[in-house]
Amino acid sequence: MDIWKWVYGAAIELEDEGQERLADLLDEVPEKICSGDHDVAESLVDEALAMPACQDNAWLNVYFRHWRLQSRILHRMDVSHDALEEAVRLVEYSSREDVRDCPQSVCAIQDLTSAYAIKDGPGFAAERKAASGETLARIDPSWPCFQCISAEYADALMDSGEYEEADRFCAEQYSRKKTSDDVLLRQRSYANLKLGRIEKAYELVKDINSSMFGSSRATDQRLAKALCLIHLGDFDAALDLLPRFADIDPCHFARWSECILHLTRAGRNPFLAEMEGIFESIVKVLAKNEALYYLADTHRIAAEIAIHAEDFVMASRHLEAAKYGAKRLRKPDCIELEIFELESALHKKVAKSESSLGGAINVKHQTGESVD
Repeated sequence: MDIWKWVYGAAIELEDEGQERLADLLDEVPEKICSGDHDVAESLVDEALAMPACQDNAWLNVYFRHWRLQSRILHRMDVSHDALEEAVRLVEYSSREDVRDCPQSVCAIQDLTSAYAIKDGPGFAAERKAASGETLARIDPSWPCFQCISAEYADALMDSGEYEEADRFCAEQYSRKKTSDDVLLRQRSYANLKLGRIEKAYELVKDINSSMFGSSRATDQRLAKALCLIHLGDFDAALDLLPRFADIDPCHFARWSECILHLTRAGRNPFLAEMEGIFESIVKVLAKNEALYYLADTHRIAAEIAIHAEDFVMASRHLEAAKYGAKRLRKPDCIELEIFELESALHKKVAKSESSLGGAINVKHQTGESVD
């Protein structure tokens, strides 16, 4: 299935009808989104949807609305009320008789399952598996969507803690359709990291070349490799791959933060002094976008990094925010144990610090030194 064939045909028809601008937008919108120019892409979609020729063509309408959701949800992690409602509306619209055969009607399912993954991945894991599984039954490996929907299913498996099954599933799906840049390999790599198979995780992603698929995909690949290298202890190579925070989109926040956390645990975080400002920026975006699970988990990560930096006040603030965030999830236990363990670690660190300070003051009293 060539899901782009009808798009190329539509572009030719639009040009013949004197709708050159709308024909150009069919290419420009996905190009801008894949390159990270989301504000520009948003305005281009608005322009396209306002054109009568687009309003009168249900397939074009689905196409542009889908790409807008790709930008908002998959790239910018926006699952606020408006974005989530639009994802639901598009799935409903795509179920119409005159739209059902449009290839992008399948893409609309990915938009919706991704939205719930970002909103509260573990909490909606069962529903995401069901929706992705039903969609996979409608298509075959000839569809580009086969890769994307398979990845959504695998992601739901991992959010359920089924890492072994996720690895098996991705291996099976990849054997049915191999591509030069495959998200399924990155999914397998992450599942294997979780299973402690670090060398295998790195082997899966070390040779992928994502540069031809846009800057966002290339960043995904760099982060996947960097995370493996950190686990392997090759910190210099990992730091060479790790992008600057200023160069990533919200869709990269989670994996970038995970890399930083493991670098901090190893005493190799070169950005330690900048962490609070960076995490303030991250949580501001996630809170605005109502990405509930990622927001709570980011506070957890920030708390642990603050503990390592012995910024106990900041660690306490992030832990309180993480606990509040966990209560907003459908399955708060998926993160509460880690928060509890961090609270315990913080209390021990504070007690040790206070004990050391008290000992130092006592020595100064005994030697007659000033304790000011």
